[in-house]
Amino acid sequence: MARVTCLQEIVPGDQTKRGRRLWCARWNRRGDKLALCGEDGKLEIWELLKPVVSDVSVGGEPLLRQVQLLEGVHNRTVRSVAWSGRHLAAASFDGTVSVWTEAKGRLEETATLEGHENEVKSVSFNASGSLLTTCSRDKSVWVWELTPAELGDDEDEFECAAVLTPHSQDVKRVAFHPSRDLIVSGSYDDTLKVHKEELDDWCTTGAVGSHGSTVWAVDWFPCDEQDLVVSSCQDTTLKIWRLTHTDGDWRLEMSSALTGYHTAAVYDVSCNAEGLLATASADDSICVFKVKTDVFPVEVALLTKIEAAHDADVNSVHWHPTQPLLASCSDDGTVKVWKVEMDGM
Repeated sequence: MARVTCLQEIVPGDQTKRGRRLWCARWNRRGDKLALCGEDGKLEIWELLKPVVSDVSVGGEPLLRQVQLLEGVHNRTVRSVAWSGRHLAAASFDGTVSVWTEAKGRLEETATLEGHENEVKSVSFNASGSLLTTCSRDKSVWVWELTPAELGDDEDEFECAAVLTPHSQDVKRVAFHPSRDLIVSGSYDDTLKVHKEELDDWCTTGAVGSHGSTVWAVDWFPCDEQDLVVSSCQDTTLKIWRLTHTDGDWRLEMSSALTGYHTAAVYDVSCNAEGLLATASADDSICVFKVKTDVFPVEVALLTKIEAAHDADVNSVHWHPTQPLLASCSDDGTVKVWKVEMDGM
């Protein structure tokens, strides 16, 4: 079991009332910043004030404070954000991706990536930050390559390295493997697929996973034992897959199908190095599971379910990279930071 405490509730924007729908909350890789985005096209950057949270008490000093508002770039919803070491990428329904570069603790827009024909739904950086993947309602998955600024140049440059059309419908989510240059995508066509670089080009492998309805979210477990992917679906099902590569054949083998934990669509999933899996649902709840990642099939146990975690659909969950903290955001216009403690720890 696990003990869960809400350490802080944030109402971004107008602090006196709940306003815009919030789509995504993501910690940066250092764990000292949290990026938020929503339906108004703005990005907010919040700073973690306490590097160690073991002694944080409910009702004490705030855990986060807003340090930057990024606006004036997107005129429609920003659906997803992703961090690399020094960049923040934002996917917008205006069909573009903005890239922001950090310098002296501040983010400045340094690139706008164009090419998708419709709304951009998701963004993800690879482990080194040298590659960015994006996906869209136009059914495509793009891979962008970063060319770092040389001495005297003002900005890094992103160039399109590949355009893949692996799905027959809207692509909802993309995610880079935590240490390898592999991409998993999930789609309205009820499938998830894996893509890799081959001979200086990108291709879609034969690894395909299927759900009974729209695949809303995908994520990789950052574990060394095996390549594990989690996917979530409109029909409330969660699936855990193992990616294998034998004699040139790539496959997604289903390890576990988790049903009955949510009563509405599961919009987001987040995995951490401790084997914890968090899920966000349209039933307003959050579930936290413990997954034993060194066996196949994996062993899964529900640690806790936070009923009424928000007052409306929970759209996003994301684990802090080093602390037992989980960020969530919702249609109710709030962001919450939860402390998750395993019993016996």
